[in-house]
Amino acid sequence: DEVVERIHGALRSYDTGNRFLAFFLNDMEERELFHQLGYSCTAHYARTNLNISKSKIYELLPAGRSLRKLTEIDHRFWKGDLSWSQVRLLVRVGNLPPRTLSNLSSLCATCHSHVHEGFLTVKGDAGSPMFFNLRGQRIQPDYETTSTKIGSTCSTSETIT
Repeated sequence: DEVVERIHGALRSYDTGNRFLAFFLNDMEERELFHQLGYSCTAHYARTNLNISKSKIYELLPAGRSLRKLTEIDHRFWKGDLSWSQVRLLVRVGNLPPRTLSNLSSLCATCHSHVHEGFLTVKGDAGSPMFFNLRGQRIQPDYETTSTKIGSTCSTSETIT
């Protein structure tokens, strides 16, 4: 249906816009262009001139910085394999060994996944959801004691390597 296509197109445009903002804000930060414009930092410039919230700025700046090094994740994003939400979480675990990060990004690209409550949730075609914390460790929720926040009482069961 055309409406569904437009919804998906709009979401991709939103994701792409975030990636562009992350890149250019990071570029401004690295080159200290904010000084030429009379601001103390990039965050001050973005808050004042772009009306971007502090939380959004502090999401975009580290993502832009990290994606310069995490080229595989950036490439998968531009191919459309990863959403901006998935990129944001993968950037947060960017200090993982390259093989682990690559495997985790492959898993995100091939399964239905989303970020919720600070955990990456991945659901394949045949199974229950898998949860990964910010260290790339697969965790198993303790459903008997977990109330509303998955991960609050989880135990580590395996690590993606």
